Amino acid sequence: MKERFRKEIDKERLKAMIWKSYIRVKRNPFVLIMFHMIPIMTITLFSLTILRSPHNMPIAIYPGDTHDLGYNPITFNLPIYVEEPIYGKMETDLGHYLVSALIVFSLFALPMVIGSLLIVMDRKDGYQERAFVAGVKPLEILSGHMLTCFVAVLSQVFLTLMLSFVILELDNEGSLLEIFILIFLQGIQGLSIGLIAVVSIILPMLLTSGSMWPMEGLPDILQKLIFLNPITLTIRSVRLVMLRGWSYQHFEVLLGYLTTSSYTFICFISSIFLFHLISNSTIRIPFLPHYH
Repeated sequence: MKERFRKEIDKERLKAMIWKSYIRVKRNPFVLIMFHMIPIMTITLFSLTILRSPHNMPIAIYPGDTHDLGYNPITFNLPIYVEEPIYGKMETDLGHYLVSALIVFSLFALPMVIGSLLIVMDRKDGYQERAFVAGVKPLEILSGHMLTCFVAVLSQVFLTLMLSFVILELDNEGSLLEIFILIFLQGIQGLSIGLIAVVSIILPMLLTSGSMWPMEGLPDILQKLIFLNPITLTIRSVRLVMLRGWSYQHFEVLLGYLTTSSYTFICFISSIFLFHLISNSTIRIPFLPHYH
């Protein structure tokens, strides 16, 4: 097994792939800047708009017909008393429900786009073809992409969470470390999916993830299929950590770790297989470069 791995990974070739990716990023600093700024701007605008309560609004109070009839309105109140909630706060609204999904999705979608962009740019500029001709293995190319983006995703998640919970002081009842690990794994998963998938699936993922509305409000069939969405359980896990203060010791949170890690592994292995197929195939594959 070790010998097989050494044949697939050569340290010098891997260093060359990482250095190539680094030079590409260095030549396009705007991409790296926007990679970090988009989630920061998204969370900031969401906090300044959706999460703010309206004020200075003109209102009118209608006393109802009970006063006109001479009855006390309290007599007609339902015998229901609202106590302090077990989880979260009394004033929690839809905005606080959505913010966890927004953070997860923002830090999932951008690495996914970057992963796809790296592959497309390499194909367009002919780097992949020259790399295969020079004897670089598919695993080395993909590992170079992953390791280069690893640092970028790490810094992106750190800066976004610092803004969200330290500067903007978003509500959080759980561990910041757990939230960081879950979202970082989600970013790596997005990068892995981006290596083999097109970015056009981003919007369907968002709409079928249960992030915009509770999953219980979806049709029965969709409720069963929604768990195939790679971001559904992670959003749920982060939401439970933020609003309930739960940790990985709760199975619902642990599922987020397991599904994210599983999807990352599956997508990375699939991308290696696809690259092997492209590099060794003698058949012309539409929309993909042909290698000899």
